Amino acid sequence: MYWFTIVISALAILSAQISPENVPFSTWLTLALPAVVLLQSGLATWWIFNRKWQKAIPSILMLTYGAHFINAFVGTGVPSTKKTDLSVLSYNVQVFNVYKHLNNDFQESEAILQFLENDQSDIKCFQEFYNQDRNGKNQPEGLFRTIERLQKNGYNAHAVPITTNHMGDQFGLAIFSRFPITNTGKIQLPYTKGTSNGAIYADVQIGKETVRIINTHLHSMVFSEDRNIQHAGIFMKAWRMLTKYRKSQSRRAEQVNILYKFIQESPYRTILCGDFNDTPFSYPYQRIRSILKNAFEEKGIGLGFTLNHSKLFFLRLDNQFYSKGLQTNNFNTLQVPYSDHFPIKGNYRLVNR
Repeated sequence: MYWFTIVISALAILSAQISPENVPFSTWLTLALPAVVLLQSGLATWWIFNRKWQKAIPSILMLTYGAHFINAFVGTGVPSTKKTDLSVLSYNVQVFNVYKHLNNDFQESEAILQFLENDQSDIKCFQEFYNQDRNGKNQPEGLFRTIERLQKNGYNAHAVPITTNHMGDQFGLAIFSRFPITNTGKIQLPYTKGTSNGAIYADVQIGKETVRIINTHLHSMVFSEDRNIQHAGIFMKAWRMLTKYRKSQSRRAEQVNILYKFIQESPYRTILCGDFNDTPFSYPYQRIRSILKNAFEEKGIGLGFTLNHSKLFFLRLDNQFYSKGLQTNNFNTLQVPYSDHFPIKGNYRLVNR
C-alpha cells in the first residue's frame, strides 16, 4: 500500500507536465493533484513524527518538486509599494448578461458596465465581449453600445476581433487601452469556429517601451448542455463527464501549445490574460507557467477563486501571466458578482530584461 500511494502520487504530479494530446488519460490524474498534495503532506508529517526517515524521504521529495502546486492554490503574496507603470484588468463578462435568462430587467447589465466605466485600469481584456449598436427590444437606450461607452471613458485605443450575427450584434474578445496601440492581430487557434473562444493581441506603447498584451479564452466545456450526461445514471454520468473533460483538455492543450510558441517568438515584454477554462494543476496552465510567471502565484493573497458559481466556487480559471522585463506589484481577484466569473487585476512595472 505504501509504494502504491507513492507511485500514484508521483504519476499525478508528473501528469501536469504531460500533454493529453500525447497521453490522453494523463488529464484524469491531474484532477487528483490537490488530494495528492494533502496526502503526501500528511504522510511526510506522520513518518517524520515517528522518525521513519526512509519512508518520509519520497513524500518530501515529491512535495519539494510539486511545491509550486501549493502556491498555485493558496496565494501568500505581499503587495509592493514600488511605482506602477501599467494596470491590467481581465474579465469574462458573460456577454454583459444581455440574454433574458442572464439578466434581471438589465439591472445587472447596467451594474457590470458601470463597474467597468468606474474602474481605472490602464488596459482591459474581456472574454465573452458583446457590443450592440442597435437598441434591442425593451432595452434601455444605448445600454450595450459597450465600445462607445468605454471610449467615452478614455479608452480611445481598442482591438476587437468580432463575430457578427444576422442582427449585427458583435461577440468575441476585446482589448481596450489608454496607451496607444501600435499593432493588433489574431492568433489562429483550432476549435474556435462559431464560438467566442480564441486569442488576440495588441502591442501597447508605454513611453519608449512596447508591451504585448495577449487576451485568450480557451476551449469551453459545458456539461449542462449535454443531455446524455443529464439523464445518465451516476456512474455513467461520471464516466461521460470524465471523458468529455479529457477531450476538452486535449483541445486546450493543442491551443496552448500554439500560444506557447507565439509567446516565445514575441519581440516584446508580454502579458497573457484570459479565461483558461482549466485549473492551475492542468497541462495548459503548467505549460504557460514554464515560460511566464503567474501574477497570482507572485502577489495573490488567499485562495483567489475566480468562478462565481454556487457549485464550482472553488475553481481558479482566470489568469494573468507575464514575461521577463515585468514585475507585478500586486494582484487581486475582485468580488464583482455580475458575471459567472470574477474580474482579476494586476499592477505591473517595467524592469530591465
